[in-house]
Amino acid sequence: GVAVGYNALDANTTGDQNTACGNNALGANTTGQYNSALGTQALINNTTASNNTALGAFALLSNTTGSENTAVGKEALYNNIGSSNNSAFGVTALYACTTGSNNTAIGQSALKVSTTASKNTAVGRVAAFSLTTGNNNTFVGTECGYGTVDSFESVGVGYQALLADCGYQNVAVGSRALASYTGDANVAMGNQALEDCT
Repeated sequence: GVAVGYNALDANTTGDQNTACGNNALGANTTGQYNSALGTQALINNTTASNNTALGAFALLSNTTGSENTAVGKEALYNNIGSSNNSAFGVTALYACTTGSNNTAIGQSALKVSTTASKNTAVGRVAAFSLTTGNNNTFVGTECGYGTVDSFESVGVGYQALLADCGYQNVAVGSRALASYTGDANVAMGNQALEDCT
């Protein structure tokens, strides 16, 4: 392995093929392998998990046993503990994720407060910001799905589409489509389509 920085890879015993650059990067790692940590305290608590990439200060800071995660950006996947197969690109993207898996967040604070939600895709600044427990959703666009908390199988594409706490299995395509909607199983296509429908 390669270690550059104060206490980087300090506790490593049999972990192989790890790269740590930054103060305390991968500091607690013992047997985890093929991890890359670049940034102050990146992956600092990782012990046995493998195949993680953390780029940015405090990225994947809480991770201990979760594997196959990628965090790029300050505090991306900060609270991730044991969940796997998450990808976060952007400052505080997937910040609160603890046990959710198979999520992709691209953009500043995308899926920020998600805790146990799984199989979600959020692309855009603060996209799906409030989603905590919902599964199988796709939100693409700045502030798209911002207020959604526990929706499942919803799709939003466009600026502020599905902006409110939408229900389940909704499809909104277009800027502010279904922006105020809080019900289930509706379809709106076009800019501001059903914008005021609640």
